[in-house]
Amino acid sequence: MMQATALRATTRKPRSAAPARSLTELYKDFATAHSQLQAADQALEGTDLNAMTPQMVRFERLGARCQKLAQRVLEAPALSTREILLKLRVVAWAHADQNCSLEQYDHAMPAAIEETEAAKVLAGVQADLLRIGAAR
Repeated sequence: MMQATALRATTRKPRSAAPARSLTELYKDFATAHSQLQAADQALEGTDLNAMTPQMVRFERLGARCQKLAQRVLEAPALSTREILLKLRVVAWAHADQNCSLEQYDHAMPAAIEETEAAKVLAGVQADLLRIGAAR
């Protein structure tokens, strides 16, 4: 039985690869999932967070989806300063312990990430990119 499965797997026609999605497209998916996560978080107010209610299950799934999409955004190549800023926003979200709007992370990088040398460098890069973008 196992050999037939292996044989069948090797004789299947390969699927054509889906076209690579741009960082901006991936970020839009992330932003949509993030807004759904925020709504799910608000729906949990006043409930027992230790109980696995349907609302908690939805929240957990949306959190996992956000993490997966964030990883894809961070792995995608940035082709502009705007896309680099989107990546930095996702980095700040991934390391923050608060749930705020994504735009707020543009100015919360130092507070969102532990005060390490790498965090200071990222905050400096973010500030430079925001300044360059504003100058255009």
